[in-house]
Amino acid sequence: MKHRSTAALSVGLFLLVMGGTVQSAQEKQTLEARVQQLEFQTSADTATIQTLLGDVQTLQAKQAKVESYLVAQAEEAERMARVLDDAEAKGYTQGINYPAREALLAGWRAQIATQRANVPGSEKKPAAPTQGRRASR
Repeated sequence: MKHRSTAALSVGLFLLVMGGTVQSAQEKQTLEARVQQLEFQTSADTATIQTLLGDVQTLQAKQAKVESYLVAQAEEAERMARVLDDAEAKGYTQGINYPAREALLAGWRAQIATQRANVPGSEKKPAAPTQGRRASR
């Protein structure tokens, strides 16, 4: 009986050790697969980050163009205010006065030309503003 208990104990101990070894091998394979998956995901994330950085740089360049365009609009609006003041000083509001009308029209044409020039996202050049009826005479 003592010999049988020892044999049973030996077999049980052997199975316990071998079962633990098999489980460790499976855990090792699972761990290696997980590491490979994480490495792949890291390289994919790196590529995505690089793409996003390029997109951010493109957007920053467009933002700079839009800001430049808006600054030009603000400057032209200031010039238009001076032109309107000049037209008023020349008597535009007190009746028909050709120099005042010409100054006002010239100011509006300059404002329109600035608004149409270098619009972000527009590749074509705007046509030059006409000089109105006076140019056709």
